[in-house]
Amino acid sequence: ASILLIPEIALLFKRGDSLRFQIWAATIADWQECGLLLGCGAGFKSQHVIAGLGEIRHPHNIFLALGVYNGLISLSIFIVLMSVTLYRAWRNHDSWGLYLAVALFCLCFDGSKLITNPDELWLLIFLPAALIVNRRAPLPIPQSKYVQIPEQSKKIKKRSKNFVNKS
Repeated sequence: ASILLIPEIALLFKRGDSLRFQIWAATIADWQECGLLLGCGAGFKSQHVIAGLGEIRHPHNIFLALGVYNGLISLSIFIVLMSVTLYRAWRNHDSWGLYLAVALFCLCFDGSKLITNPDELWLLIFLPAALIVNRRAPLPIPQSKYVQIPEQSKKIKKRSKNFVNKS
């Protein structure tokens, strides 16, 4: 209880969920009205008004935003692409995967449109995903006659001993 005496912390508790649950419920209702498969379109603006907030500017959830604006097809494609990217990062022990996973989790609580003018989403999603997908396995070292493998080096040592003994 003493932590609530700090004004900044008390303000956070007062703010609570910032009415996100009501925003999400209204967004899902809009999505259902427009059609789940194709959504409402990129230029859609919600007509819902929430007491204490006013009109809804955006869904505050990137996944709901994809659904309401672009539909279930686009949302499914995005989820599959991010899942494959995260799996690839996990399989290759790529630290960008953790960054991307945390960013996707954080965007459950904020986010509007995925593809707009350059903004923070490019750094949160597109950059780490591109770095993960573009990561390549190390190139194998080509074998040549100048590279000695262990068996060849044994033969060379035997030959050099024979050469030293003959002299």
